[in-house]
Amino acid sequence: MRKFTFVLVWLVLSIPCSAKIIYVDADATGANNGTSWADAYQHLGYALKNASSGDDIHVAQGIYRPSDGHVAIPDFDRRTTTFQLKSGVAVKGGYAGTGAADPDARDIELYKTILSGDLAGDDNGSDNISENSYRVVTGTNTDSTALLDGFVVTASCGERPDECGGLYNRPGSPKVVNCTFIDNWALYGYSGNAIYNRLGSPTITNCLINGSGRNNGIFNELGSLTISNCVFTRNRQSGIKSYGGSLILTNCLFGDNDWALFIDYCNPIIRNCTFSRNNIAIEYDGGATAALTSCIIWEHTEPFYAESVNYSCVQGSWDTGIGNITDNPQFVDAGNGNYRLLKDSPCINAGDPGYIHLPGERDLDGNPRVIDGRIDMGAYEFLGPRVIYVDDSATGNNDGTSWADAYNYLQDALMMASAGDEIRVGRGIYKPDQFVLSKRPNLGRMETFQLKNGVTINGGYAGFGAPDPNARHAWTYDTILSGDLKGDDVSLSDPCDMGTEPTRAENSLHVVTSSGTDHTAVLDGFHIIGGQADGTFPHSHGGGIHNFGGSPTVNWCSIQWNYASGGGGGMSSDGEPNIYCYFVRNSTGGSGGGLYVWHGNATLINCRFSQNSAGWGGGGLAIQTASATVTGSTFSTNTAGTNGGGMCCDGGTYTLADCIFRYNSAEWGGALWNIDCTVGRWDNPVVSDCRFYNNEATNGGGM
Repeated sequence: MRKFTFVLVWLVLSIPCSAKIIYVDADATGANNGTSWADAYQHLGYALKNASSGDDIHVAQGIYRPSDGHVAIPDFDRRTTTFQLKSGVAVKGGYAGTGAADPDARDIELYKTILSGDLAGDDNGSDNISENSYRVVTGTNTDSTALLDGFVVTASCGERPDECGGLYNRPGSPKVVNCTFIDNWALYGYSGNAIYNRLGSPTITNCLINGSGRNNGIFNELGSLTISNCVFTRNRQSGIKSYGGSLILTNCLFGDNDWALFIDYCNPIIRNCTFSRNNIAIEYDGGATAALTSCIIWEHTEPFYAESVNYSCVQGSWDTGIGNITDNPQFVDAGNGNYRLLKDSPCINAGDPGYIHLPGERDLDGNPRVIDGRIDMGAYEFLGPRVIYVDDSATGNNDGTSWADAYNYLQDALMMASAGDEIRVGRGIYKPDQFVLSKRPNLGRMETFQLKNGVTINGGYAGFGAPDPNARHAWTYDTILSGDLKGDDVSLSDPCDMGTEPTRAENSLHVVTSSGTDHTAVLDGFHIIGGQADGTFPHSHGGGIHNFGGSPTVNWCSIQWNYASGGGGGMSSDGEPNIYCYFVRNSTGGSGGGLYVWHGNATLINCRFSQNSAGWGGGGLAIQTASATVTGSTFSTNTAGTNGGGMCCDGGTYTLADCIFRYNSAEWGGALWNIDCTVGRWDNPVVSDCRFYNNEATNGGGM
């Protein structure tokens, strides 16, 4: 009997409580008991209090404060409230939540879930922060089974750096994954901390640590930190400050910090990290040393030093170690925070040849860590030429790797693209001021789609949701690049009215810019509309496409309903572009309603200029102190206030072959008008196999 009783008790004690999902949604209006999205807890604190080991807490998009739900108690300091993590409990943000078609849909970028210490909801940068929580999230006394995944953690504030943090660990060992820490502060000139760790051993993966002020990213005291695939940027004083303990960094990026690392009595191990555009890469104190392998250290204000550096790219010179180089790493666009490698980078296949990557190991982009048998230097592995997908209706991971996971915004794809890449864009409307990946300020009307050398941008795809998403036809699957940033442009019957139409006042000055490009920058298969170049020079030229000193290839594009006050309503060009496009219903107050070629040499093949207008000359095309070769093109129903309804040339030259001019009108030269075309270095214009009919002018109907 005793044996039976013992076994029964053992069985009862060994069966754990059933693990469950606890739901949290600030907008839920049900029973507030966490059993479903409809009955979700409104406050995350309630869910944490009632969670047991093995539970998952799913948190919907919204803002959650540690003080939410607390009853007002006299003399109680609300600043001490915090979200206390628990061992065995996973807290996950980024859910669509109540009211969504699929409340379980999870996307941490789309459904931002914010844990905020701004208890009064009145923060203005570093102002009005004195009442904020000391610690937004606390991981103290947890082990590695505690998980925080998919949150924005912000607005902690304390008097001293050792008492505050977006995440406070003293000690604790939680896992922190897919989180953004931003704007965590301290008073009286001290540095705040995104994460404070003392004597703990947390692991931090796939996180962004953004100080946006005078703050530290991570402040470690005598703890053991393991950090991988994280970005540290705009932290003042340091990305990571570590006093004692241990630090292992893998696949991390440190950019635009004061000190990337400040180490004191700590000997970090650093593998495959990129340090660039910080004031100081690593600052030492107390006999600390650092060992770096397969890293990039480039463009810092102060000289770099480390005890051990191997297979790394170091600006200046490095006499010790093996496998080091000093050549420019050739980042894609460091000025805009893109530290990926161009195809000619010396850092490709130049990392530690003996490095054995773990199964499934990924670089900072989530791509396979080793390609071609040898690891690259830095945080990003070069993938080679790739196809990047863009579709404004895609609902997947939005990482550009497929139609299902396409970027929603073309600007994000352009930011990520390198020479040799192709960008495929599904039908839809795309605007220059739409992006999520870049942390730079939005420039409003100055935003433009800047073409890149070596990058082909193809529109006209059926895209996400179509039976064949790769089906392509530019006129069937309209892919529109629009400068109508507010989406409020009214329809006009006369393109001459665009210059005074008030609904266009906020439109992009230039929808597309190709300045500084060569012929390998390709734009193919788009409708370009809504440009409004009504600023001061050069922003008075090229409403649709602005080309200053560039030589892009522009094919199968319809450039329509764009305006420029100075010239080139549809496009202005100072360079050597190759163009195969339709220019329709564009206008300018100056010359070149459709296209204004004012320096360089343009090549036009099978173009159509229709219903464009110019206040002065060249309703369709104007050439000034430039040359153009125009083949197989049609100029129809264009108008100019003075000269050359179809085309004018002032101080340049041209070759016309197999072209048609019909129903164009102007005061002088209904179809074509020339002046000073043989002056100086210009050869005589050549016109062959062209037809002129039904053009009108007060003087010279044809030319």
